[in-house]
Amino acid sequence: MQAHRDEFFHACGRHNIAVRVARTILRHAGTIQRAAEADCSVSAQSVRDQCAKRETAARNALAKVSKDSHWQIRFAFQGDPRGCMVRIVTRTCPDGIPVPAVGFTADQIDRLCRIGA
Repeated sequence: MQAHRDEFFHACGRHNIAVRVARTILRHAGTIQRAAEADCSVSAQSVRDQCAKRETAARNALAKVSKDSHWQIRFAFQGDPRGCMVRIVTRTCPDGIPVPAVGFTADQIDRLCRIGA
């Protein structure tokens, strides 16, 4: 996973995205990743609702980053948590830079699943 993070920071540097902004994006992408995993794996509605609230807050934070005209970046989202949930789209990288977010571990998913059981 560290190699993916290193590649991500390198790609951000190539497209003039500051490390501070890249870290913010990485943090919020992780929240979105975990919320999608919980939505797919957990049946307890209370857990899913809590994750959905966190995902909404993370998407709003990314929208704020996107509105900062200095960086001129947009975000592309996908719904399948098996891949990168978030991509950074810039003028210089229209295909997008995949954001390597860390999701839940198997043990964490098991604990979340037991909450609703």
